[in-house]
Amino acid sequence: MMSEDNTNILYKYRPLYSNWKKERDEETGEEILRKVKNPVLDENTLSLLTKGEFYFSAPNEFNDPFDCYIPTAPHLISLNELDKVLFDRRDKGRLLQILNNKFNNNKLELLNFINRTINNEQDSDFNHEINIQALSIFKICCFSEVCDEIRMWSHYASSHRGVCIGIKSLKKNNKLMFNTTDISMNLASRKVEYDDDIQYLKEIDQTKLTDKEISKYLYHKSRHWKYEKERRIAILDNSLNLKILTLNPEEIFEIIFGLKTPSYIIKFTLQKIIDSKFINIDKVIFYKMEYVSGKYNIQKKRINFSEYIK
Repeated sequence: MMSEDNTNILYKYRPLYSNWKKERDEETGEEILRKVKNPVLDENTLSLLTKGEFYFSAPNEFNDPFDCYIPTAPHLISLNELDKVLFDRRDKGRLLQILNNKFNNNKLELLNFINRTINNEQDSDFNHEINIQALSIFKICCFSEVCDEIRMWSHYASSHRGVCIGIKSLKKNNKLMFNTTDISMNLASRKVEYDDDIQYLKEIDQTKLTDKEISKYLYHKSRHWKYEKERRIAILDNSLNLKILTLNPEEIFEIIFGLKTPSYIIKFTLQKIIDSKFINIDKVIFYKMEYVSGKYNIQKKRINFSEYIK
C-alpha cells in the first residue's frame, strides 16, 4: 500500500441526475443517449448514497491525459539497460510482448526504433504502452479537501445540480473502513502535489519500480488542477480486480446538495436514502449550497429535513 498522510473530512462531488438516458439502438446495437422528459437519477451516485459503494478507477479512465502519467525517457537509459529489458529471453514480461508485437518481432525495426528514440525524442506510443502496463495494477478513488469550490461543482456535480458527500474516519489515524464481499480494508488518503514540470523516469522495467517511485506519479498532477485540493486513496490490485468498495455507513458525515439542485430532486434523493436504511439519517448532516452575498463564493447552509420529507 502507498505511504500515507491524512486529513479530517474528504469530499466526493457527484452528479445526481441527467436528462439523458443510455439506450441500445435497435438497428445498430450501439449504445446511444436519448433525451428524456423526466430526469434519470445517476445510478452510481445512488449506489454511493444508499449502499456506500465507491468506484475505484484505473488511471487511464481519468479526464486529465497527464494524470498518473509516467514519462519514461529512453534517451536517458543506457543501451545495456535497454538490451536487458527488451532482449533477455528470460524476461517474459508484458513490455517485451508489447514491443515485439508492435514491430512484428522484427528485431532490426525494433533496434532502429530504439536508436531513433534515444538520439531524438520520445516515442509517444512507447511511453503510452509502458504507462498503461506500469499502472494497470492500481485503482484510485479521488476526493477533495473542500466542499465549496465553484469549479468542482461545475465540473463534477452537474453544474451545481449534483451533490457532495463528506466522509470522515472514525479512527484516530483517519483511515477509512472499506469492504468487499471477501475482505475489509482500512485505507488512508494522501494529498496530491502539483507541479509545472514533468519528471522523467529512468527505469522502464516496471518490475523494478519501487513503491516510492510509483507513488510519485500517482499523487502528482499539473499545477492547472491545484484548485481541486485533491486527495486520493490508491489500492494495489494485483488479482482481485477491484472496482467497487463499500464504505462503513457510519463514516458518511454530511451530504450537501448543489446550489441549483431542484427541490423535487432533493426530496426524491432523501426518500431513497431513507428507504435504503443504509445510513442513520439522524447522524448525517444535510446541507444545500447558497450564494455568499456580495462575493463570488458559495457556502453550505443546513437544511430543514421536514421541508422535504413529511
